[in-house]
Amino acid sequence: MRRQLDCLLNGKALHLALLLFLLPYLALAQPGLRLIRGTVKDDKGAGLPGITVTVKGTSRANATDVNGAFTINAAEGETLVFSAVSYSPVEVKVTNENNYN
Repeated sequence: MRRQLDCLLNGKALHLALLLFLLPYLALAQPGLRLIRGTVKDDKGAGLPGITVTVKGTSRANATDVNGAFTINAAEGETLVFSAVSYSPVEVKVTNENNYN
């Protein structure tokens, strides 16, 4: 058993196991993405909960919390789409800012 363990640790099996473990994390790391924060408010300044925030053309999405606050990962040049039932969707282009209110 000890000999098999030494062979495993010294051989390519360990490298393969590490690669298989880290591969999903490497695939998720997309260059240029940064954390965008913001708050969605109505015309009276009250936060709007439950608004869906999506990065257009991707599966990245989140929803605003009870205070209307949200966070989402996006890159400069991508478009955030804000949508909810009874509201027309609003699109906002991501610039070099990190906060959107």
